[in-house]
Amino acid sequence: MHDITVWTTILRPDGTVWLADRMQWFGVEDEVRGWLAESCRVTAIDLCGYPQTVGAGWTIRYRTLVEGPSPSDTTEVDFPSIDWPGVVRFQRWALHELTEMLAIFERKHDALPTPTKPRNHVLAALGLLWQWLRNRAG
Repeated sequence: MHDITVWTTILRPDGTVWLADRMQWFGVEDEVRGWLAESCRVTAIDLCGYPQTVGAGWTIRYRTLVEGPSPSDTTEVDFPSIDWPGVVRFQRWALHELTEMLAIFERKHDALPTPTKPRNHVLAALGLLWQWLRNRAG
């Protein structure tokens, strides 16, 4: 089993952070690790083909860390001088890839249906209120 962390940062043309994201998965099987490695490879190759802006552009930065029996750690990689349509294209690609990864998880977990019951909305709301009050006091 592997633990995987993916960091993604998108910088505005002036160098300030527009988006910073960290996603983590724990206890991931080899199939998902292999799929993610291939997805990252394809993403990097795709980003290398994005048009380069003349002058300042957006920067997409990411890093992937895999811990477990087959550890790997990419250095943080920058793809500078990307135009806004390229940023949108990258975000849509990332959402597509995340959807594919979730489909892998769903296939693995669909075989084991978990018994459920309707949630008591009043108790759930009181629980949220209690947490909110406790967090404000602490």
